[in-house]
Amino acid sequence: MKLNDINAPEPDIAVVRGTEEDYADHHPGPADLALVIEVADSSVSTDRSTKQRLYATSGVTQYWLVNLQESQVEVYEQPDSISGKYAQQTHFKSGQTLVWNLTTTQSLEINVADLCR
Repeated sequence: MKLNDINAPEPDIAVVRGTEEDYADHHPGPADLALVIEVADSSVSTDRSTKQRLYATSGVTQYWLVNLQESQVEVYEQPDSISGKYAQQTHFKSGQTLVWNLTTTQSLEINVADLCR
């Protein structure tokens, strides 16, 4: 995954639009990313600040931080490339269900406790 000429982070999970063949000669960029996920225990602070700012500035539309310390998933949406922040933040705690809308007609329900084990 390549965000710009300088930054090519390696998130724990990246859901990329298209097929494998679409990226035979280049890495996916921010517009190609449907979702970026970082799983953090000791790196929560860095993932919540530095990486979040990097993803927002690059225009990654959706960033999840699986926060193992607090047993929650932090969902960041609506990036602002100027401020480097996300306009919408929602925290889902263990015991809650996170719904990820894959398309306008399809969604995936995820038990937060399953992600935070």
